[in-house]
Amino acid sequence: DSDDPLIKEFARHFGIPEVELKVEEEKVVGGKAIRSAPCGSTYFVVEELKGTRIQDAEERAGILHHNYPCLATMNVDWQFKDTLMHRAGYFAKQAVKYALKGHMKR
Repeated sequence: DSDDPLIKEFARHFGIPEVELKVEEEKVVGGKAIRSAPCGSTYFVVEELKGTRIQDAEERAGILHHNYPCLATMNVDWQFKDTLMHRAGYFAKQAVKYALKGHMKR
């Protein structure tokens, strides 16, 4: 959290990804990034998910994130005990999982 209005405005658009996905006949047919990762990879992931079966979308989101030229480091962060690139990939997968929550069959 920050009291700085510029930082608040930036964080509204960039940070932990949030997406909306449109689904038809068990496939992703469109969507948009509500909030993107700072590198912009979320826009790429949403666009490239078109045509993906919903049961494959979460895993594919992580792969797509790694295919985007994100500048997150592959050095292990001492606090997370993982690389920031991997953490960002997990956030991309999580955003897709949440977006598809109402579409998945149990």
